[in-house]
Amino acid sequence: MGAGSRLFAGVCSVLMVSLLVSLTGCGKGETSVKGKVTYEGKPLKGGLIRFHSTPPFEANVENDSTYTRAKTPAGKFKVTFVVPADKELTKAIDPPGAVTNKDIQDKDKTKVEVEIKEGQTNNLDIAF
Repeated sequence: MGAGSRLFAGVCSVLMVSLLVSLTGCGKGETSVKGKVTYEGKPLKGGLIRFHSTPPFEANVENDSTYTRAKTPAGKFKVTFVVPADKELTKAIDPPGAVTNKDIQDKDKTKVEVEIKEGQTNNLDIAF
């Protein structure tokens, strides 16, 4: 085999390994997360919770204040509450008007951070 053929074979090998790594990932697996969302001990309902990563990902908050998300990356994330366009923050909790801290919507001001662990269902209650 000539030098040009060996070089071509080497380049092809590197490209195949790169393709396989990109298709299968680099070891950071996905997992699932679920829990309840509260604000000062009261259930938040409707809206979304946003986990801040690149890119961010979200989970719907149901009317019973629970959320579930499959295929979630593992890692540490700041969490914020996202109000639906048709709802005000003050109406996301009973009694209406009880949510006054808008920091729960700001990724730079939120104090909530969670760690989602790989290879298990993570039961994480989010308390704003």
